[in-house]
Amino acid sequence: MWFDEKELSGILGQRADKDFEIPKFAARNPKIKCPKCFDALFEFCYPNTLTLVDACINCSGIWLDDLEWKQISKERNPASQMTCPKCSKQQKKSGACIQCGIIIDKYLATEKAAKEPKKETGTALEADTEYSFNTANYRKALNSSNVFKQLEFVRDELKDLPGIDKKPSGGVSGFFSRVGYALSLGFREKEIIVFGLLQWAAIALAYLLWVQMLDWIPEEVWRSAADSDSPSIADFVLLAWSVVCIGLAAYPIGILTGCMGAAHFLHRQGEESTVAKCLHLVLPQSWPLWIFHWIDGLITVNQIVERLPRKNDRRSAAAIALGEALYYAWKVGVSGVLPSILSGNSLVRSGKNSVFFVRDNFIEVAKLRAGYSVLCWIVGIGAYIGTILLLMSVDILPEGDEVYSHIYTFYMWAAIPILVAVSIVMLLLRPIYVISICDLYSDYLEKQGKDVSLPENLPKSVSALVAFLVICIIAAAVYLFRDEMGISGMLSTPYGQE
Repeated sequence: MWFDEKELSGILGQRADKDFEIPKFAARNPKIKCPKCFDALFEFCYPNTLTLVDACINCSGIWLDDLEWKQISKERNPASQMTCPKCSKQQKKSGACIQCGIIIDKYLATEKAAKEPKKETGTALEADTEYSFNTANYRKALNSSNVFKQLEFVRDELKDLPGIDKKPSGGVSGFFSRVGYALSLGFREKEIIVFGLLQWAAIALAYLLWVQMLDWIPEEVWRSAADSDSPSIADFVLLAWSVVCIGLAAYPIGILTGCMGAAHFLHRQGEESTVAKCLHLVLPQSWPLWIFHWIDGLITVNQIVERLPRKNDRRSAAAIALGEALYYAWKVGVSGVLPSILSGNSLVRSGKNSVFFVRDNFIEVAKLRAGYSVLCWIVGIGAYIGTILLLMSVDILPEGDEVYSHIYTFYMWAAIPILVAVSIVMLLLRPIYVISICDLYSDYLEKQGKDVSLPENLPKSVSALVAFLVICIIAAAVYLFRDEMGISGMLSTPYGQE
């Protein structure tokens, strides 16, 4: 029997034509032609049934034999149909929705639990805690007044995990295992590129601000540093300035990285992602995002400095290897912190969630992190070589001059290859890594039957922005009034003198 467009409504019910749509994956069947336009029909399962039918993609007519007709009528009986409680998709009764993918029973149980009064605070995205866990370390972190040490327990919990001290095989291929989804999301949601550009700008400004202090240090102090093994107060001033500059970069980087993750979660929920909507979801979590990226920035910069060649390096090969292993353990251990913070958790609770996330998905997380690290290494080595070649090609050091009077100039020229390398990381590698980790975290939550969504009614966090602006004002005051504040005098103290 041949049915023209909309003829099924009077027979199978009002929704018959509304539900009818030839899917993109329908197979062309050249053996059967449309009786109206004589084009080949397409074969597919009739919507909300398991019955194969043939239909015309041009005129929307459909060919049904007696067996197909009876089977569709039976399967479309109201008694065998259901409506998804989340997306309202009408479909054949089953344990999961064919459109949004939720597990019906688990979704209903979660909705019921959400309406009941809760005995303790938490979020829908908090990870299960089926593994053994050092509660004492966790409680210590919760009560710690030093925010920079609140995530130390994460590395301690994972340091004895089998394989944590070794990077898995796979390298770059492990990083690109989820690259297809990350790249497609990046091309679809153009704001992700905007977030990457703004992160690059934040790092560039922070680096240029940090370099300014090098220009405040007199030539004789640089010379005394080369001839002395004793510290100077200039070391502590420069260290404090470094911490401030990293903190200034960490605030926008934390917010913008969070926006990348929010774009993923919105896309996962089937919602449109915009800059305004991402910021609306992320800004309430400014404090944990800022502190986490400040801590991570300090650890990352310290490790980069440790890797640079140095004179009279007395470290043993074992000590260097241990430092690299601890750094890698930290990076792997905090992989789940960002998506957990985005779900509305505190910094310490997100560290706890990350521990269980990494334990459940160690191989995939480790491969993803190892591939990202390898690519960052390649980019970093390229920046190092580029800096050397640039300094060799540019006449920075006039003949007869000593290097001590040109330290600031060296670092300013080095900004070119460094920022080129940073642009590659921030515009390509980091978005792929962040989106891939958030995607993996979403899969992890779905396996546990948890709702993968972001809280929208968190309290606003204006205090983090105020604190950031205060630090900006302090940095500006140091830059403008360094002589009056005594900073220049401290930086002029030669090494070996009190």
